[in-house]
Amino acid sequence: AGLAAATATGRLGGPGGVPLAARVGIATGLVIVGDLVGEGAAQEEAVVGDTPNLAARLQAVAEPDSIVVAEATQRLVAGLFTATDLGERELKGFTAPVRCWRIVGETAAESRFEARHAVLTPLVGRHEELAFLAERWHRATSGQGQVLLLTGEAGIGKSRLLAALAAQVAAGPRSVLRYFCSAHYTNSALHPLISHLERAAGFVGDDNADTRFDKLTTLLTGIGAEAGEALPLLATLLSIDARGRYRPPKLPAPALRARTLAALTRLVEASATNAPVLVLVEDAHWIDPTTAEWLEALV
Repeated sequence: AGLAAATATGRLGGPGGVPLAARVGIATGLVIVGDLVGEGAAQEEAVVGDTPNLAARLQAVAEPDSIVVAEATQRLVAGLFTATDLGERELKGFTAPVRCWRIVGETAAESRFEARHAVLTPLVGRHEELAFLAERWHRATSGQGQVLLLTGEAGIGKSRLLAALAAQVAAGPRSVLRYFCSAHYTNSALHPLISHLERAAGFVGDDNADTRFDKLTTLLTGIGAEAGEALPLLATLLSIDARGRYRPPKLPAPALRARTLAALTRLVEASATNAPVLVLVEDAHWIDPTTAEWLEALV
């Protein structure tokens, strides 16, 4: 949210056309929320404690268009975001120096599990389940498509089991397509597929529209997908505003939706003509309705 706020503010023009800039400070800890203070639009709940005070001091330390976090926050997001250690700073109101970190951006980690488990622990007590998955993968490589639903309590090791399966099938020719659902995006249509396409195409934060369009074109060409109709559909889905590079499809919303879902399915089919495809949909209990519709059609 801090990165998005800083980026959005940077697009706004200030007085005399001078761009605006935002500075963000984030701290983590206990906060006491009290009675309402102020009046009208300025009314808010009183928030007191060391944590909001620390966030305010970190915000003062931050350079324009940057996010500075406290060490406790950095420990929580390590692996999910890249950060630069700013060292210890003397902050007003705090007796001891406070270690500060500047958030650079999100990491390339594809999932929460991957971000938290750079080094995997040994797989224990799941050999029967892994053998079952491996046997189904063998059937798939023989031309018999397979669909499995892996369920269990949170933290029981579902993602670890899938990581073991992905490592096991890596020995042979295969494509692995990974889609990650999120509690934050249950109302964002096709978010898992959009994120997958952005990773697969190699988008980075400072890519302009033309660069993203070129990367998307390269991706479709690389997997042998028919780019004719799919390219403008997917460019529109990814909000690539490369003016003059493609003509956005002018279709009624239901037709545009149907053709986009069909194009996304054809991408998987194109991958499957080159090698067997392992499609992993993680945290599917958070899947958005449109992605669920696409997945049902794919199955």
